[in-house]
Amino acid sequence: CYMDFSSAPNFLVLFCADGSPHPMLVAHSAMARRLEGMKFVRTKELCKGLWAYLFTNGKESIGVISGRYSAKNTKVKCSLKNGKAVDLYGNPLTLPAVYSGTLLYLEAPTGADALERSLTAEK
Repeated sequence: CYMDFSSAPNFLVLFCADGSPHPMLVAHSAMARRLEGMKFVRTKELCKGLWAYLFTNGKESIGVISGRYSAKNTKVKCSLKNGKAVDLYGNPLTLPAVYSGTLLYLEAPTGADALERSLTAEK
């Protein structure tokens, strides 16, 4: 842990050298909040270079969307009426969500199989 912020440590991930929170702190928090208590189920390739990593707790499911640089600007769709999308930091997005090179989360109060069937992508 940090003793003080007078000298920079060698692991500046969650805090900057001046003690201010690094944006990655918010991203870690958003991921932890969503995946806490979830179990990894499987991976679905949505299109070439773009994948959905599916997690569920039996009542709710989350697809963590991640991909290669070549998948940038791909529209990710969810056909579930109660599905929602959020960005890396947990900010709400409108569907279809555009994968811009950073993680997206697609969430729905359903099982992983139903969420998997509802996810599609197109360039």
